Amino acid sequence: MNLNLIKNIAFIFFSICFLFSFCQHSWTEGKLLLKNGDTLTGLIQFPMDKAKIVSLAKQKVKFKEDYDEIIYTYDRKQVDKIYCDTYDEYPGHYEYARLKNGKYRIFKVLISGNVSLYYRKIAIQIDENTFFDPNNPGVVYYQEEYYEEIDEYYVKRYNEKKVTPLISHYAFKSFKGRILKYFSDCQDIIDLINEDLYTEDDIALLVNDYNLFCND
Repeated sequence: MNLNLIKNIAFIFFSICFLFSFCQHSWTEGKLLLKNGDTLTGLIQFPMDKAKIVSLAKQKVKFKEDYDEIIYTYDRKQVDKIYCDTYDEYPGHYEYARLKNGKYRIFKVLISGNVSLYYRKIAIQIDENTFFDPNNPGVVYYQEEYYEEIDEYYVKRYNEKKVTPLISHYAFKSFKGRILKYFSDCQDIIDLINEDLYTEDDIALLVNDYNLFCND
């Protein structure tokens, strides 16, 4: 198969995969609030995380005033909040949050309260094709990877420094086990969890109920 054709197919697949990931892999109108008090209005883009055991790459935010303007890059030490001007069922802003491994990643804050709910999409590799050089046996001359997106939800109390995964590729315990552990300080919520009133689809309801019933 022609190498350029292979690359075009891979590009089309990749583009479709991330077509609806606003601010990720596509320039989106919005506002960038910096920690020095400045507000930048223009086009924003930041990368989507790929699920890997070890990730050394830092998520940085790209900004430009218009499509033909100079691109500027900002990191977590400079960025306070990110607002993307797109229709969204769950309006909110993006910000950096610290994971348990000490790394910072960009999340969308869906709920702010005694416990805040953080959301992000990550890409999971589901397949790959490796093409070898027919003139050099054993030498790889092109490799394409296929990904799918999954939704992740994390939580953080107002006095915690790191977010905790409740629905995540990196969370290995059952959902019920994770929420029983995290919300163990509130008996009202524990009783509801034990009655199986919350599924993964009810994560926002669970956080809102905790903030309503367990704010003492």
